[in-house]
Amino acid sequence: KAFSSAQQIPRLPPATRTLLSELSRSVWEPKTSAAYDMYHRKWITFCREFGISSVNPNTGAVIAYAAWLATAGAWAEQKPNLIGTGMTFSSTKQYVEHVARALAAFHARDPAYANPAQSVELHWAMLAIKRKLGNAKQRARTVSLEELRTATATASGPALFRASFRFIALLAWLGAFRLGQLLPNGPAMRATTTQLDHLRLDTDKRSLLVEVHRSKTNLFKERFRIIRIMGSSDPHLCIVRAYSDLTAALAGRRPKFLADLDPNLDSFAKFVQTLQRLIPARADSPHEKGTVSGHSPRRSFTKIA
Repeated sequence: KAFSSAQQIPRLPPATRTLLSELSRSVWEPKTSAAYDMYHRKWITFCREFGISSVNPNTGAVIAYAAWLATAGAWAEQKPNLIGTGMTFSSTKQYVEHVARALAAFHARDPAYANPAQSVELHWAMLAIKRKLGNAKQRARTVSLEELRTATATASGPALFRASFRFIALLAWLGAFRLGQLLPNGPAMRATTTQLDHLRLDTDKRSLLVEVHRSKTNLFKERFRIIRIMGSSDPHLCIVRAYSDLTAALAGRRPKFLADLDPNLDSFAKFVQTLQRLIPARADSPHEKGTVSGHSPRRSFTKIA
């Protein structure tokens, strides 16, 4: 009804009417409807389980719902004081926001209705849950130097694949890079990743110089900084040797991006899959995931530092 009334406003430009029509249809797309159903079922399940009104809950009930989502696994097993066994914070937030939308729609004709899912108390509770759960970066599995060494030493495949993997893995870990700075997380991101022209050996051949042209606070490349990564006496952890081996494996070719080195490592996802094959997963803990992710190299370096 809302979209229909919007389209009836006189003298709207044709492009605006077209967009409203497309938005109206997208609301009922199968994936969107399925997501809303999933959010709704979870809220109803919680309310039935604990005797709470799904349409007239108080603020405490919504706060409890958020905490329950974050500890669902522990709650089901009656193991209190465990957090991080349920949903991630981002998922918890999505489910709670759905409750806010549902309550607002149910009470739309009551202008005095105070939505408990939009209260300041819930806002502070969600901030506390976020601090406790941590985000994906803060909960990323760390990779020890020994695990990194084992991965670079045991990677198998053609010479170019091995050289590319070893160099990117060492660059990510020793340079404390977000993996998204080195490899694209989708075709549209390729242009923002590291180029081979940004890498060069220092004149003494004992370190690698890396020009960093992009970060989250420098999206438009107004400036760049240079970081130096020293070599190592361990051949499996030496970035200088890895760069030399990569140059030799390229046999005179000079691709533009790191993503162009090998088709099996041309994306964020493919590289992470390779890491996960070489570095065994361990059990999740309340504060750390057990599986290697794109945040693992950076978190590993900063934690040890």
